[in-house]
Amino acid sequence: MLQIDQIKELCREYKETTSKADNSLRELFTQMRAVRRQEAALLVKFSAVNRTLLEIKRDTQRSPLLEQDAHNRHPSTDLHAHVQTSEAPIQILPAEGS
Repeated sequence: MLQIDQIKELCREYKETTSKADNSLRELFTQMRAVRRQEAALLVKFSAVNRTLLEIKRDTQRSPLLEQDAHNRHPSTDLHAHVQTSEAPIQILPAEGS
């Protein structure tokens, strides 16, 4: 049969063990909450990156028309602008055999 001192020692060990387990569980739950906060922050960032990528994709799909329009407006492709800004005079050469 167990003596009173042995029972007291077992109770003390039980309390110590359960206290350590409780502390470990509290720490674990605290860490889990921190991980969930980080996960939520990453999801927000991921959503922002995803929106940006979708905007880039949308803009890229429209860009050939925008590039063509910008190219058409560029002074080097504008015939009138080229003629007006040309420094060399236009020379008319006589036809061969004249």
